[in-house]
Amino acid sequence: MHGPAWSLVTYHEGDVGKPRTGMLTDGVVRQVPEAIAGRPLLDVLRDWDAVVPTLHALAPEDGEVVADAVLLAPLRYPAKVLCAGANYYGHLEWASDVPSGCVLTSSSSRRRRQSSGRGRRSCFRHAKGAGSTGRPSSPW
Repeated sequence: MHGPAWSLVTYHEGDVGKPRTGMLTDGVVRQVPEAIAGRPLLDVLRDWDAVVPTLHALAPEDGEVVADAVLLAPLRYPAKVLCAGANYYGHLEWASDVPSGCVLTSSSSRRRRQSSGRGRRSCFRHAKGAGSTGRPSSPW
C-alpha cells in the first residue's frame, strides 16, 4: 500500500500573510480543511491521532489551488534550538581566527559567563558549573 501522493507544507499567500498548513501535490500548493489549515504544522503533528482521519480522506485533487503560495520552513517555531560551539570548533579554525575565550549563555536563565582563558578547554571548565543538568560536562 502506498501513502498519499501529497505532502503537508507550511506556506503563506503573496508577500505577506499568516503561515498556514496546506498540501503540496505535483508542485502545487492546495488548501486543506480549515481544522488543519488554521493551525501551525507542529500543532497538527502533536495532535496527529485526531487529524489522521481527515488527512486520510484527502485526495490530491482536493482543495483549492493557492496560486500565489510561498513555501516556508515546515516547522516554523520549534520549542527549543540547541547549539554547542564545540561541535563547530574545527570549522571555526578554517573560517577565521579562533576566539581567545568563550561565552556561555542560557536563554532560560538569561545568565552569561565569559571566560578569559584560551579555546574550548577553558569553555568546558566554565561549563561544568553552568550546566542545567547538575552533571559535570565532558569536553569530548
